[in-house]
Amino acid sequence: MDIDPELVDLARERLAANGHTPTLAAVDGHTGYPPGAPYDRIIATCAVPAIPPPGSTRPHPTR
Repeated sequence: MDIDPELVDLARERLAANGHTPTLAAVDGHTGYPPGAPYDRIIATCAVPAIPPPGSTRPHPTR
């Protein structure tokens, strides 16, 4: 899942060129992807401007 359809298309092409055909979708991941539910695993990646030093992060208090 990614919100950018062009990025999803590029990923689809590159994965297919290497023999992989996962389900990809251009959607807002906040609400998930109901056609693929329930999930047996999730892999998440994201970009961050910096990695915080060890021990400087805490779980969200409401989660």
